[in-house]
Amino acid sequence: MGDDTLLKRLVDELDWKWATADLEYQKASKVVTGQQLTIAEKTWRRWIHGQIVGMPNSDACRILEHMFGYPAHQLLRPAPAGPLPVPPGAQQLAPDLKIEMEMCAQEAQQGANDASSAINDSSIDQVRADIDDLGRHYNSTAPYTVFQKARELRETLELWRERTQVPVQLQDITVQLGKTCMLLSQTAFDLGFLDQAAQMARTARVYGEASRFSPLLAFADGSLGTIAYFQQRPQEAVRHIQRAQTHPGVGDVGRRRLYAIEARAFAHLRDSDGSRRAVEQSLVVDTGTVDDLHQPVGEFGFPEARLNMSHATSMLLLRDPVQAERFAQQSLNLVSAMPAGEQSAPVRGGAAADLAMARLIAGDLDGAAAAIRTLLEVVTEQRVTGLLNRTHHVRRALTAPQFQGSQLATELGEQLEEFTRRSAPRQLGASPGLLAIGG
Repeated sequence: MGDDTLLKRLVDELDWKWATADLEYQKASKVVTGQQLTIAEKTWRRWIHGQIVGMPNSDACRILEHMFGYPAHQLLRPAPAGPLPVPPGAQQLAPDLKIEMEMCAQEAQQGANDASSAINDSSIDQVRADIDDLGRHYNSTAPYTVFQKARELRETLELWRERTQVPVQLQDITVQLGKTCMLLSQTAFDLGFLDQAAQMARTARVYGEASRFSPLLAFADGSLGTIAYFQQRPQEAVRHIQRAQTHPGVGDVGRRRLYAIEARAFAHLRDSDGSRRAVEQSLVVDTGTVDDLHQPVGEFGFPEARLNMSHATSMLLLRDPVQAERFAQQSLNLVSAMPAGEQSAPVRGGAAADLAMARLIAGDLDGAAAAIRTLLEVVTEQRVTGLLNRTHHVRRALTAPQFQGSQLATELGEQLEEFTRRSAPRQLGASPGLLAIGG
């Protein structure tokens, strides 16, 4: 079981969502059984995806046959390839006019009730709080756990968007859908699925446009820039960032994030002036402006520790190990000073990797070893794409001629290989991009 059924093919052609299917099921049940029966959304999904064992009860089978004109056992089997089979004949029941009148009156009343009651505002408030909390604790949560929770929240919001007719609620739900898509995009990125990460970021951008929510547009464009340079398209990354910077109403946190991504994109192009200018701009943003998306910490934040880590990588790309070491060490200091619940393992590991790389370029193997030991403390589920990218280049730097014959370099290289092998992206078979850092 598990293949899409003939029933699913029919409802797809009708473009029925579950809410419409349930309404049609109620109407048919009144005709077939004399009672107005409903169908749970989970049950409906199991039916259309062929995820049941045996057959539904006899009333349900009769209702489905009345709705679609095919035997129930045929509806619940995998859909045939090619044109739809000719139905053997829909059950032609002559409904009583009184029943039809009753159904029409009930439908009209239900439509009015839906328009007036919509979704409870407190329910939307709770989902908004759940999304913000998920973003706030993103860096201390396994990406796959975030993915599962964000997907559930997105499905709930999609259902609510179909039900509500209140403009204010629809606006809020659309914004929250965009935020969940950005969380899903980041989990895909962290797990090494870059194409899917870009697709989800573009989807978030659509929600940003639909809701006219500029911070979401800026965030999505910034993420598309990051994904582009990880996929070895730095010119495209610059274009995304330049578009992101045109959106109004973005607070200081969001502006710092965009400057950091811009600095990295220019560094990949070996544009030292452009990269250093963006670094300087990120360090002086201090207007006191906030927006309704960016947070002090978490995935919708960009704390100083993360900012410094990003700048360390930019300096490595520009072949400036002195500044790279300075930014990486500052990042580690800032992470250590944060409350335990706000510390990001990927940021700590990324800064440690950049610190090790800067010291290897300077020929300081012992100093690099100390940094690598910090890197190796990152637990398996937090070994995300950006961290693995840095680890790859540290591992390669350990094979430089100046370290040939070093037992320490050999041992560190073996430990980094094992570190990478046991990471979530490698376990899932993903292939994160690997851009040149430091040579």
